[in-house]
Amino acid sequence: MDTERTGFSWYAVADLCRLILHLAPNSPDVWEKMARAQFEVGDVDACERTLISWEESLAAHPPVMDALAGDIAFARGDHPKALRRWNAFLAAKPDDAGTLDRIAWSEESDGLWDDAIATLTKRIEAKKTPGALVWRARLHLRRRNWDAGWKDIQAANAMDPADESVKAWLPRFELVEKYLPEINALDVPPGTRGANKLLDRASFFAKADQNDLALEDDEAAMKAAPDSRRALLQKCATLLALNREDDAAKLNLNILEPKRNFAEGVLIQIGELDAKIEGSPKDLNAALLARAIKCNEVDQYTLSLLDVAAIRKSGSGDPSYAKALTEEAYALQKAGLAEKAMKDLAEATTLDPSNALAWRFRGEAEMLRANYPAAIDFLSRSLVLQEVAPVLLERARCQRATGHVEEANWDIERYRRLQK
Repeated sequence: MDTERTGFSWYAVADLCRLILHLAPNSPDVWEKMARAQFEVGDVDACERTLISWEESLAAHPPVMDALAGDIAFARGDHPKALRRWNAFLAAKPDDAGTLDRIAWSEESDGLWDDAIATLTKRIEAKKTPGALVWRARLHLRRRNWDAGWKDIQAANAMDPADESVKAWLPRFELVEKYLPEINALDVPPGTRGANKLLDRASFFAKADQNDLALEDDEAAMKAAPDSRRALLQKCATLLALNREDDAAKLNLNILEPKRNFAEGVLIQIGELDAKIEGSPKDLNAALLARAIKCNEVDQYTLSLLDVAAIRKSGSGDPSYAKALTEEAYALQKAGLAEKAMKDLAEATTLDPSNALAWRFRGEAEMLRANYPAAIDFLSRSLVLQEVAPVLLERARCQRATGHVEEANWDIERYRRLQK
């Protein structure tokens, strides 16, 4: 009831019923209205006291008492008791749509999708509405019963295309329909081998705006491959899409800004490296290094450091070691540990003087310290090994800061030519 438009409140209803009961204490209708009014204003304790007094005042036990008792139990989180009392009420009034709705909602909130679908089927048989059809369609979607869900949403649209629930959900079903061929085409093998397939399917669900389904596949992938970096990152992205920031934070990742996300192509590459590392290949360190690089690309510095730590165990004789130090330095710099990063870069360039990226990072680190002569030296070494346009701009900045305007202009001109 819209109390603002009708000109009274549930508080007024409760007070009026209380007065009437002094004159007519055996009126079931008044007892029911008072209990319902107390429940509607959120005073569950008062509603329960009224129910007890009502039961004591009457010889008979009206079925509506069970309905109210179920509402009280549900409000207190006791769903099994709520279901018992609501079902007791339905024994007397099996077609009560409101109670069937409450049961379906309780079952859905507990993840009992099939039970909720069965309850909604009874509700639709008792009273078919567009909203009830959309509700069942949504649960069919949750259970991945595509055909049944599509049938219900179409029936709801045929009944009333202007219904708000139809307008909200029909476009979402159409979006699922768009990606359904790709979803159905994915053959997911059991065990670790199926982790990336599950994550591929989760990506399609995310594109179809079905993040609950995406999360199910993300979590199944994590169970199949507990060390999968891709599964961890995709689960984080899905939790953020579901506005579950606190749960995402528990994954101990670098949470990206809301409008950013993990690039799908990079995630796929990380997944391929996950599978390779899982198989313990002969070139394990090379695979770990490649994954560390990709983790840095998506700003996951802690994950990158974990992979570098595994490479460190092999010692400086490994071909990947110097490059691993470079990635470790990058992650440490981003994490605010500049001094440790500088030590890594110095060691990396000593072990491998042909490492252009390490020289570049050393130069950039010196730029941050305003040590421009050293920065120019290191950036120049990097450019000799590999001419990269952004490095020319960085050296130009250092040249200007030290008064070498002509050299700076040369770098800028060279940068422009490379950009053409």
